[in-house]
Amino acid sequence: MSEQLDLHSKFDMLMNQDLNQIIEKGESEIVCNLFASDWVRILLVRNLDDRNSFTIDVEVSLPFRSSFSNITSNTRSNSSGSDVKYLLESMIAHIKYVLTLEASGFSVDIVDDGCLLIAYQSFEDKPDTEIFRLLQPPVS
Repeated sequence: MSEQLDLHSKFDMLMNQDLNQIIEKGESEIVCNLFASDWVRILLVRNLDDRNSFTIDVEVSLPFRSSFSNITSNTRSNSSGSDVKYLLESMIAHIKYVLTLEASGFSVDIVDDGCLLIAYQSFEDKPDTEIFRLLQPPVS
């Protein structure tokens, strides 16, 4: 990957936020966006009952609102073979990404009839630098 996301710094910034200024009455958790692309969303879920406890969620789905919209349309004539091949190669890369997270201790769920993959892990302390390296999504 040529350009590394600075997930580590963004994580530190979000963890150091004063939660008292952003919570609303009755909330038990706050969801913060660490990263978002057409394929991947990485979320930091902070537990308000235990401020040191948090979960990192990685959501992977097909990019229906992206440049692949011509491939996912109902007409076959709109998509070229190279577009379909690129979509399939990107899907494989993102599935391997989820498998790498699973092999590193993340739990994985499939939601919405397989349209959404979620890898998640709860933490009590700041994750090791290796976790932030593993969270780097594939380039698409």
